Amino acid sequence: MRNTFQPKRVGIVAIAALCALILAPAAGCYWFRYREIAATHLEIIERMALDAREGYLTLGASTLTPSDLKRLAYPHERAVRFLEVVAGRRPDSRVLGDLTIVVEHYGQLVAYLDTLRGQPPDPATRERVVFMTDDVVRASRVLAATLASGAK
Repeated sequence: MRNTFQPKRVGIVAIAALCALILAPAAGCYWFRYREIAATHLEIIERMALDAREGYLTLGASTLTPSDLKRLAYPHERAVRFLEVVAGRRPDSRVLGDLTIVVEHYGQLVAYLDTLRGQPPDPATRERVVFMTDDVVRASRVLAATLASGAK
């Protein structure tokens, strides 16, 4: 009788199984930290919105550079990616829907500031920037409170 034991193949299978056992809990941690990660996105978006408003009101749109807009857009891009990942896992989450609204409003603020680049500020534009920023901040704070309360 011929020995069919293949040590190399068993070794590879064992290593793959070991990797799966190690990585599975690590991947699960992301989903346990979902609320914490969502809260971090909210905090960053709120800070960046306030920073954008302050910069615009103090310096005007003529001082906004492409690198400023990239810096403002980056949190939006990361939050959109987070929403894409979470949507597959928690499609019915109320928090996910509310976070989507905050992220969309922040994206609209950044896009609006981009359209103003190089233009002298006027009272109506200033008022709209303040309104849009306040909208992002208000929605962000309401959702942060919801996350802190443990709502799903």
